Amino acid sequence: MERAVARLVAAAVGDSGAGVREVTGGGLNPGDLASLTSPSLFDATPVVVITGAQDAGKDVAEELAAIAAAPPPEDRKSVV
Repeated sequence: MERAVARLVAAAVGDSGAGVREVTGGGLNPGDLASLTSPSLFDATPVVVITGAQDAGKDVAEELAAIAAAPPPEDRKSVV
């Protein structure tokens, strides 16, 4: 699984210079996804890797499901 995630991250970052943010599902609070997926002033939209998504609380799980079901058009999502 780690190699698959590493390949997806490398492909998503490509030449964009995007940063990678790694978090655990159980460590997320409602609303955290908005700040995690926001680009910084000098950076591309970051790649967010969420491990242990099954441990996310109900509200966070609903946010994850909503983003996966209808991602913003400029974002590329991969779910493993």
